[in-house]
Amino acid sequence: MGLFDNFKKETRNLRISENIIYEQVADELNKGIKKEGLWLKAIENSNGLEHKVKPLYIKYRVSSIKDEIQYQDDVAENIRKKNLEINKIQRERKQDERFYNAKDKLKKYGCDIKKMHQGWIVITPHLEKERFYTWEELDNYIQLISKVDRV
Repeated sequence: MGLFDNFKKETRNLRISENIIYEQVADELNKGIKKEGLWLKAIENSNGLEHKVKPLYIKYRVSSIKDEIQYQDDVAENIRKKNLEINKIQRERKQDERFYNAKDKLKKYGCDIKKMHQGWIVITPHLEKERFYTWEELDNYIQLISKVDRV
């Protein structure tokens, strides 16, 4: 889908949304529901011309609904961002917990472990260095040295 197709789709969606908003305003007016503050603003800006009040009110009410929708979208986006941030922190905590558990296990066998940019380096009691890139590799190594230690 090209840029122009996206623009056409956005424009179409905007028209549909606007039509729904105008229908909502018409429904409110038919039921006698008015936002008093907006009605007063329309009266004030109609220059004393009665026939301008209703069209101005409709314009203000449509704008108000659009603002409410945008506000709700902003709140939802902020919640989404906060949730992503919380999830990231939880993942990092889980990774830290896993790292310190591995460190404790390795310590029992005289080994040390260091975090690297990617993966970890385990330093054996003989000062040999083993590099691991995945948790699976590290877990397998810990299992291996625990079996060797039992023998």
